[in-house]
Amino acid sequence: MNYLKEDFTVDCGALVERFRRAVVAPALASLVPGEFDDRGGSLSHYEVLEDNIKSAYLAHPFAEKEKVEAEFQPKLEALGLRIINPFQRAEQGIYEAALKTAEGLNAAQSADIVNKDLEKIDEAGALVALMIHDRMLGTIMEIFYSGYMMEYPTFVYAPTERYSKHPWIMHLSTVSTTWDQLEEQLKNWQAR
Repeated sequence: MNYLKEDFTVDCGALVERFRRAVVAPALASLVPGEFDDRGGSLSHYEVLEDNIKSAYLAHPFAEKEKVEAEFQPKLEALGLRIINPFQRAEQGIYEAALKTAEGLNAAQSADIVNKDLEKIDEAGALVALMIHDRMLGTIMEIFYSGYMMEYPTFVYAPTERYSKHPWIMHLSTVSTTWDQLEEQLKNWQAR
């Protein structure tokens, strides 16, 4: 789904759909079993129980994706979170092959990556960002979208002052400078 048309005008239908997923769907999830969902059917006990598991989009730098998958993601999953990792997608091999060429990603691939990542942030309804590399532009954009545009719970692990003391990061998120601190903040959020 492409949110920008060729002339870069906003696709209002796509924005309405994103609003429906981000605002209406969570409200429907609070219904008790047997009440109607947005499809006109009723919610099963399984759907209600499944919604009790909180999800978080795992924003992190591409350069650290192996380390994140091996080290950080399992720790977050051990807390009982359903982690949505943007680099775990069917098209990832195609994108990585394109990045190795002189041309890099084309406009359609870039749009696909951004739009699908925004959809995944909306699906999760919360974001955990790992500020563990010098090049963090995509992660910073995801923090802005989650914390400012959507006002989702946004947690940032920033072990260095370069990011932990930055006014934008401090304003848009809950900042942790240690892993233990991040785990404690996530546990508190889960308990709400």
